[in-house]
Amino acid sequence: MAKHDDPEADYALRLYVRQIISSFPEGMLPAALREYLFKLLAMEPAIPRKRGGDSGRCLDRNQWILRAIELVVGRGFKPTRNRATADNKIGDSACSIVATVLQEEFKINLGERSVETIWEKRKKGLPSVPNSTRKPLFS
Repeated sequence: MAKHDDPEADYALRLYVRQIISSFPEGMLPAALREYLFKLLAMEPAIPRKRGGDSGRCLDRNQWILRAIELVVGRGFKPTRNRATADNKIGDSACSIVATVLQEEFKINLGERSVETIWEKRKKGLPSVPNSTRKPLFS
């Protein structure tokens, strides 16, 4: 039995489906749909993505998010808030504010929980953005 990522099985299946479509009587499928299916079957199969993604891929982004959280914490907000408070949208935390700004101003689709995860991981060795020569993100 072939595995789901077996290129030979994928090729054989594509050929088989192409033969089935070719055997349909003329007019059974609209011509545009038939051509689309043939083009789709001729394409290389997509390489399956690994779950979890590349942990280092977003390191720069996460460092800037950490810096933004640090700036908001510097204004007197707590870094995170209780889950029940977050679910009821009562009170703000630095992570909730940063998540809102990312979504509304920068169209970056990270929720409050994701921003909190970035904050929590900083304790496990994710470096913060150095303060020395950086200009503030917000005035």
